[in-house]
Amino acid sequence: MRNLLLKVAYVSCALSIVGLANAQQVSKRPQSAASGSWQRIQNAPPQGISVPLLMTDGTIMCHSPLSSNWYKLTPTNTGSYVNGTWTKLAPMQSDYGPLYYASAVLPDGRVVVIGGEYNLNQGGVWTNKGAYYNPQTNKWNVLAAPTGWTGVGDAQCQILPDGRLVLANLFDTRMAVLNASTMTWSALQGTGKFDRFDEEGWVLLKDGTIITCDAINAPHAEKYVPSLDKWVSAGDTPASLCDAGSQELGPMILMPDGKVFAFGATGHNAIYTPGANPTDPGSWVAAPDFPNVNGQLDIADGPAVMMPNGKILAYASPGVFNSPSHFYEWDGTALLEVANLPNSAGNPSFVGNFLPLPNGQIMFTDFSSDIEFYTPTGGPKDAWRPTITSVPSTVVVGKTSVLKGTQLNGMTNGAGYGDDSSNNSNYPLVRVTYKSSHHVVYFRTHDHSTMAVQTGTKQVSTNFDVPANAELGPASLEVVASGIPSLPVDVTISKDGLKPTGVGMYEGIGSTGGIPEITSSDNTYFTVDSVNAGASGQISSAWVTFQAGTSISNMQVDFESNVSQSVQILAFAYNWATGKYETIGNAKQSSVDSTTSLTVPDASKYLSGTGQVNLLFRAINPNRSNKAAAFPITLRLDKVSLTAG
Repeated sequence: MRNLLLKVAYVSCALSIVGLANAQQVSKRPQSAASGSWQRIQNAPPQGISVPLLMTDGTIMCHSPLSSNWYKLTPTNTGSYVNGTWTKLAPMQSDYGPLYYASAVLPDGRVVVIGGEYNLNQGGVWTNKGAYYNPQTNKWNVLAAPTGWTGVGDAQCQILPDGRLVLANLFDTRMAVLNASTMTWSALQGTGKFDRFDEEGWVLLKDGTIITCDAINAPHAEKYVPSLDKWVSAGDTPASLCDAGSQELGPMILMPDGKVFAFGATGHNAIYTPGANPTDPGSWVAAPDFPNVNGQLDIADGPAVMMPNGKILAYASPGVFNSPSHFYEWDGTALLEVANLPNSAGNPSFVGNFLPLPNGQIMFTDFSSDIEFYTPTGGPKDAWRPTITSVPSTVVVGKTSVLKGTQLNGMTNGAGYGDDSSNNSNYPLVRVTYKSSHHVVYFRTHDHSTMAVQTGTKQVSTNFDVPANAELGPASLEVVASGIPSLPVDVTISKDGLKPTGVGMYEGIGSTGGIPEITSSDNTYFTVDSVNAGASGQISSAWVTFQAGTSISNMQVDFESNVSQSVQILAFAYNWATGKYETIGNAKQSSVDSTTSLTVPDASKYLSGTGQVNLLFRAINPNRSNKAAAFPITLRLDKVSLTAG
């Protein structure tokens, strides 16, 4: 909130200039032997951009500051972002063009943007305007601020492990949580906060708490415990990380060992170790200071990012909002200067933003159209990788599949900044590499079972959509979290799932049709007319069999159906160990065709020794008002398929 005219002047300049003077001065600085390398994007965006957001389909969504414009970077079919292409997305509402705001990618894949220290050409207004974006429809909708909040500005936000987005009021200690179903806010108690949120940054820890270093009450630190809806002490940093004049702080980064590296706006840095319990204060130790390079380097607003190799890349500059800037890597013991960029000669640290990409590179933006990609040396430890424990061996175009595994959300939040920017990327992406064409694509993930980090051996999951126009054939599938991929598994992308090997009436007075009718998509059906079962009412049901191979761990059942009366269809699978049908799902049905997809975990018990799966579809009235009814129920089934994994 300080030095507003200086910050906005830098941004206005950066939006119109690519490359600055004194580039040789910063490029000739000594570099670590372990330094990575930079590549400039081949196709520059139409405007200067900032705040790169990783979408769950592997594309990157970027904002043009002080405007309502957004652009999407799509990697090539070889997975290259350096050679990727830009697409202009739908703009936000015309009266909303923020700079320094809160943003997040929700578990369902939508994007939330709210607040802004600046808005369009209005100067420092700390707007309470907001919007949310649906990438499936390329459409923005207005998002109202929490009730009673006249300003949001450059507020903090964080998605909790349960998927809820929490937002801070920077002017005081109020907090609100977003209901993603209604896109409305509810107040949290958030009791116990020592000082207002202004200038602070938030980081999600392994135990689900949020840590922050106080700006007003420096050098104190605090943690928010969601289960208690209260703040507790997190001790004091060894030296103040907050610049007393500007109240600025630097970014905080969660490391794979569960500790947090906190960069200071004073040149001092610190490392936090959480306690055994969420309410424990934990402990702090001093980390190495930044060096003095024609002035004490620090990060008074600015970016840092955890790289796949376990090192942190940070962007530091002298004092508060001064240039030039330098890139440093924290390797666990020291801060080492690494390769720099020409624009750094005129850049203060606050213009930078990082984003870890699924290919292991780090994307860097600085409000200009000069987008750079850093390739670090080395790779991740195997213990940091996500693992796949269950995914269908055949996935079908136009369908949604479930992937299960461990550590799908990664070992870190991704990038950090402070209070002016938020672009966490702790969610799984699904990457597919085709064995014939070698094309690389990402299938959109959504509705992850958790947004927690460092989930260890706990089984978690995500859903992924196979596009209707996806390339067919054998492929390798990986799940990627914060640039670290799992080991690949073999899958086949198919136009259709397994076809039934048999179909027949189970309960009813008569049936018509057979395999051709139940597999075709020409509005022909296998039909069953119900039997009047007296006290049990009118019932019609059909069995369907599949030959699913010798081993499955999960399965997806898809079918199209309609009924002559509005009832429910119950779906069952035959347990060969118990000799009984077990419920695997249900769906409301009417006289209009309806497509249903059911995901069945732990499906091995439904596979016979000869590889057969038996399913049963049963039409029943959910309120049983049709008991002993005179009218019949006709069940019609079509396009029944099974995908086994």
